Amino acid sequence: MRKHYTIINGGVQRTVVSLIDKVVEGEVVTADDQLLELLQQGDTYIDGAFPAEMYKLIDGAPVELVPGDIPATNKYPTAEQQIDATLVDVKTSGIATQAILPPMYLWTKDDAKNAIDQAAGRARVRAVSQGHLVDMEYQLAERQVKEWRAASSPENDVPQSLSVWATASGLTVEMAAQNIESTALQWQAALLGIRSLRLLGKAAVDAEQVDFTTTANNYINQLNAVGT
Repeated sequence: MRKHYTIINGGVQRTVVSLIDKVVEGEVVTADDQLLELLQQGDTYIDGAFPAEMYKLIDGAPVELVPGDIPATNKYPTAEQQIDATLVDVKTSGIATQAILPPMYLWTKDDAKNAIDQAAGRARVRAVSQGHLVDMEYQLAERQVKEWRAASSPENDVPQSLSVWATASGLTVEMAAQNIESTALQWQAALLGIRSLRLLGKAAVDAEQVDFTTTANNYINQLNAVGT
């Protein structure tokens, strides 16, 4: 069972940690034992997740913040506010980033599945290209090569995407076509692998009744390893 702790220093919430019992060299190391190793000088803790942006401490006990507890915004945005605004823009643009999710200890199953989707999105970018919409160029080149092959590869009618790649790479037209074809097969294999991890991971999260965040992270870590 995962346990949450709020670490306090000087009467202020320093951080929130989420721990689970684990086995090290055949012995069980409890979450409480792990917590003690994390504490710094002057730290105390309370059981439960009480992040400073949601709770304040009164007489050592967490009390949920109300609107009046939140300071008024300045005329000019702080660095944190600018970052938050940027993340909203990123989310609107459709770029996959885990930063737009809440902290893991607050994840719902939907958050965990969104994190898997986003990890799959980042894996797809690494598997193809960092350039925006470059994958569409690759798809166009593959389609033109297929059409050229279907027409018996006429030397007097080489598609532009193929001729440009032959010139840029210093390959013959035939070698350039083979390169495009082999690369397309690699992309397809990578995309199928990413799709499998994404769908199986989300299904595993739905089926998990206890610790779905660990289940999600297992698949996220596998997706994060794609293309690295």
